[in-house]
Amino acid sequence: MVSREPVLLAVAAHATELAFFGPGESVPQGRWSEWPGGKTLMLAGGIGREAAKRATEAALAANRVRGLLSMGYVGALQPGWALGDIFVADRVLLLERGLEYACTWPVFDGGFGSVRRGALATVDRVASTVEEKRRLAKLGADAVDMEAFAVAELAAEHDLPFFCVKVVSDDAETEISFDFDRARRADGTVSGRAVVAQAGLSPSRWRELFALKRNAELASRNLAQFLLHQCRFPSESSQ
Repeated sequence: MVSREPVLLAVAAHATELAFFGPGESVPQGRWSEWPGGKTLMLAGGIGREAAKRATEAALAANRVRGLLSMGYVGALQPGWALGDIFVADRVLLLERGLEYACTWPVFDGGFGSVRRGALATVDRVASTVEEKRRLAKLGADAVDMEAFAVAELAAEHDLPFFCVKVVSDDAETEISFDFDRARRADGTVSGRAVVAQAGLSPSRWRELFALKRNAELASRNLAQFLLHQCRFPSESSQ
């Protein structure tokens, strides 16, 4: 399906981030959804900047797009930010190159719990340790992901509004012992078998894996609730 009307292109990394948005017509890597303000094409483009860039470029070539949204999970870098908090970025950073893009703010009401605001750093590897999260915070970031900068870059190239709405899936004090980067395929997808293999026969590792799954479900539910019922993405919006 290709929409005749301009659509919002919402780019996530993994299908789990789209799990609570309800049914919609499927397309490669994603599906259509009706959001407040118009039709939205949601993509699960894969983990990392290159995967996000490939998926976004393909969708831009095939559709009339009125704005780009980077959505999905972030790791919190600030103390007091909790699992399930919504994060709306003011700007996205590529720290190693000293680059940044400003974000357009969506319109939303105050009916949703905690909505955080700040700078999002896009990195090449999962920030899995408290030490790494503290390092990124000292460099001026409030949250961390692996895709948003690529989407922001394409928005600038195509002169489109860029929005960034995420949800906290792990807080600043959470350590993740699983190496998701090692389980990442070349196309940006993650091998579940490779992740499970890291748990082995360790009960503590299996408990952590189940906790990560529960946390992801809670985060995905909150993100869908916010985007479907609290938020609008006009073609032009003040910051």
